[in-house]
Amino acid sequence: MPEMHDSGLTMLLPKMLRSVDLALEQVIGPEVGSSGAKVQVDMARCLLRWAAVQLESHRMLYAARTSAEAKLASPRAREAVPSGTGGLYDVPTAAEKRFSDLAIELGQELGAAMARSGTSGEIADRLSQLLAAELQFYGALDPESVASVSSSFQGGKSSGRESFAKQFPPVTNVSLTKYLTDRFPECGGIRASGVTLLAGGMGKDTILFELSGHPTYSGALLIRKDLAENSLDSSAVDEFSLLKAVHEAGVVVPEPIWYERDASQLGTPFIIVRRALGSVALSQDFSDPKIRRHFADQLARELAAIHAIPVPDIELFRDVHGKNIHECVHAQIAKLHDFWLRKRLEPSVKLDIAFQWLEANIPPDPGFAPTLVHGDYGFNNLIVHEGAVTAILDWEFSHAGDPAEDVNYCRQFVEPVVPWADFLALYAKHGGKPYDDQRDNFFTVWRNVRNAVACVGAMNAFLRGDPGNIKMATAGLSYGPRFELEVLRLITDQVRPG
Repeated sequence: MPEMHDSGLTMLLPKMLRSVDLALEQVIGPEVGSSGAKVQVDMARCLLRWAAVQLESHRMLYAARTSAEAKLASPRAREAVPSGTGGLYDVPTAAEKRFSDLAIELGQELGAAMARSGTSGEIADRLSQLLAAELQFYGALDPESVASVSSSFQGGKSSGRESFAKQFPPVTNVSLTKYLTDRFPECGGIRASGVTLLAGGMGKDTILFELSGHPTYSGALLIRKDLAENSLDSSAVDEFSLLKAVHEAGVVVPEPIWYERDASQLGTPFIIVRRALGSVALSQDFSDPKIRRHFADQLARELAAIHAIPVPDIELFRDVHGKNIHECVHAQIAKLHDFWLRKRLEPSVKLDIAFQWLEANIPPDPGFAPTLVHGDYGFNNLIVHEGAVTAILDWEFSHAGDPAEDVNYCRQFVEPVVPWADFLALYAKHGGKPYDDQRDNFFTVWRNVRNAVACVGAMNAFLRGDPGNIKMATAGLSYGPRFELEVLRLITDQVRPG
């Protein structure tokens, strides 16, 4: 687990700034159209780099700078050099102030010597040493500052720019076509086009593209790709066998095409599936009552279909065979608790309380066998076209357990669209499993605990990365506290008398 130093800022803030720089380089910058805006992006990247290095290394850099320049100064200046300096963020110590005064003396001494003799090998040597010290100092703060001065008229941009794309190469038409050519050498004209990284997706990257030149796979496809540092204990490749089983059972999931474990191909492992018609349900307009009713019916039907599938006999579910639902839920709590203990960066009294509450309030076994549970059945993971659900995405939280977990998870998305009682009636009409208030209360707390812990995993992944994924930082710093506070509100309401 990453260690936090001092207040935690030493690791966190520089990585955050560098992750913003990466987003500017790879996502925002290429979309900027006007030359003026491009200059603004370049200036922002220069400042981000400068701030990140200041936060990480300013004491070391300033100490090295003063030490190097003291060697050029008078004996009195060398004696006055402090053992360390605070840089721009700290109030200068008395020793630093003395050295600052003597640095002025050095400048005046060299200036006067040049004025007297004009040219001198000794003066040139001392100036060269001063230049080397200053280049080392400013080059560490901002590589652009040691490049050609012409870059100052272009927003600070130069060929010397640090590029995080070297560590995190984006998937492009060129790189994907090269991979496809290597994988399918028999298809001479195979190529990828229209490669587009979608903005959403906290656990994996989602990339759209068009494939041409393959006799079977040509068409609109989608890549589900691991991040450089996964926030969960699973890979996109782990979902492939489950997707295949669910697709064969007739549920509207993207047809899985193939998977790739070799991270050297596109940076991380990935799977490729057929792209479905439509867009994410979160972006849909459900103001039309007819479309709204049709969508609610489709949503309930697909959820009931998932819960009707026998738990697939695949490696992912080997440890749950023979268990009842109560035992499966207990195992899920234990698994989540273990994940939290391994990934947390600091204690949380809120989550400690939450796990104790979950253990003490597991609902009685409903009396039927565990079902397949999607685990993240929300509008952010549903593709919809004209009110019809055309694809159910992101199965990374899937497991065997209580179907009430899925029903409850989608409640927060469903209620703004149709009355909850109406949706439950539709779910039952399509063969859905029995549902009750006790399990609804339990899984309302569970879903928020699960999401809070997932955000802890995201923060851990962010700190492991270099510079770190901006989506992971956002989840850990902004979304996580919201889920934790909601858990505390829910439990407080549950234990309040009356």
